[in-house]
Amino acid sequence: MQKRLLFILSAFVIFLMFSAFALTANAGGLVPCGGPDEAQCTLCDFFRLGQNIINFLLEDVALPLTTVMIAVGGVTLAISGGSPKRLELGKKILTSAVIGLVVVLASWLIINTIINLLAGGEQPTGFPWPWNEIQC
Repeated sequence: MQKRLLFILSAFVIFLMFSAFALTANAGGLVPCGGPDEAQCTLCDFFRLGQNIINFLLEDVALPLTTVMIAVGGVTLAISGGSPKRLELGKKILTSAVIGLVVVLASWLIINTIINLLAGGEQPTGFPWPWNEIQC
């Protein structure tokens, strides 16, 4: 019974992972220039590439991975059957997933705060200004 449940759960998680990739297939690539019908790359496009990589890692990797790991931890807790080892493993997976997401989001927040403080009076309109939205 547990093997069957594990197989169904694994198939469901794999299905979810591939459906997420299908959603991002319509999005533009990481490199914003240099394609057959696109302009040549400039220095500004290099910074846009960095922005695209950071956004990809935050939105398309960290958040879905955290969601999957929380689901795995919850299922591990649910099918533990009272086994102390399995309960501990499920708790560890859940805790690690949440801590990992907090670290990722806190690092973005720290960088955002530092850049806004260092910019001083040279910021564009409004505070905090959108440093992570590069316009060429």
